[in-house]
Amino acid sequence: MHLIRYLLKNSEDCSTKWSGELTELLYRMKHRREELSTECGKTQLPEDELRKFYDEYDEIIAKGRKENENTRPKWAKKEENALLNRLEKYKENHLLFLKNFDVAFSNNMSERDLRKCKNRQKLIGGFRTNDGLTMFADLMSVVETAKRQGVSVFETLIAVADTAVI
Repeated sequence: MHLIRYLLKNSEDCSTKWSGELTELLYRMKHRREELSTECGKTQLPEDELRKFYDEYDEIIAKGRKENENTRPKWAKKEENALLNRLEKYKENHLLFLKNFDVAFSNNMSERDLRKCKNRQKLIGGFRTNDGLTMFADLMSVVETAKRQGVSVFETLIAVADTAVI
């Protein structure tokens, strides 16, 4: 989760406590979600637990605002304020993994998928045309979907080729 990296950087740059507390809260949320999904088979947090987590999130942001008043140096204060603004503005997005267990806690899988395209782009020749880029993206989409669903990649590609209109 990018958010964890930003909070860690803030802790290092500003020596404030709120960012560490928010990191701990996010990991507690993740742990609670994992408990419910594995033990009970639930797909979302109960409303009362969700409200408590949201309230605690808001309290930490408010604490961060107070700590930000004393943050030095000036550039760190500005970055910390921007982080706090982002945390407030995108709160629903950041905590969506609590409401919908189909949403991953981190975006590591997406980043790994994008890395394949980035590496291909760096190769000599890379993508010479938009058609080549589109073909690569389509192909990787089919391959990665087959892998995630536990289906044979080869059989999936054969099935796609059989149904393709040329």
